[in-house]
Amino acid sequence: MIISEYVRTTISNNGSYYETLGYGRCKQGDVLDVKLEHLPSNSNKKVKCACDQCGEIFERSFQMIKRTEKILEKHFCKVCSYEYRRQVIDYSAIALSNSKRIGESHPNWNPNKTLYAEYCRLVDLETRKQPLHILENSNKLRGRCGVQGAYQLDHILSKKYGFENNISPEIIGNINNLRFIPWKENRSKWF
Repeated sequence: MIISEYVRTTISNNGSYYETLGYGRCKQGDVLDVKLEHLPSNSNKKVKCACDQCGEIFERSFQMIKRTEKILEKHFCKVCSYEYRRQVIDYSAIALSNSKRIGESHPNWNPNKTLYAEYCRLVDLETRKQPLHILENSNKLRGRCGVQGAYQLDHILSKKYGFENNISPEIIGNINNLRFIPWKENRSKWF
C-alpha cells in the first residue's frame, strides 16, 4: 500500500506540465509538493510504501511501483518480493528450457573450442620462454589497441592458422615467428 500522498519535486524544465495541473506558474528550480497522482509514471522520486505481506515500511521509486502494480497489484518489501517470486516462478521450467541450449544443442556450439583454447595456452607458454628483447621495436611502447604509438607482439603465422594446419605450438611460439608491430597493423590482421 502506498503511504505517501505528496512528493517533493524540483521543476527541471519550464514547469508547463505542473501549471496545466493547477499548481500555478512554475519555473525551473522551483520546489513543489506534488500529489502522487500528478507525478509522471516514469518519475524516479522515492515514495513511501507499506508491504502488503508483512507491513514493513520501505521506499521505492515511483516508476518501479507503477511497473509492479501493473503486474501484481500489490506492494512487497524486498524480502517478501523474493519469497513471492520463489513461490510463483517455476524455476524447473526455466532450467529445462536452458538445458536445450547447453553443449552440442547450443546454436553456437564449437566442438574444437576446448582443443583450440589448449593450443593457444601452449603457444603462449612457448612465447613467454622466448627472449623478446632481441626483437626489432622491442624498446617501443607496448599497449592495447587505441593507445597512441603502441606496439604489440605479433605471431607472424597466427595461432588460428597454426591450429587449423596442425603446426606445433613450439613453432608458432618460437622467436622466429614473433615480431613487434604497431597496434593498427596487428588489428588489421584480424579481418
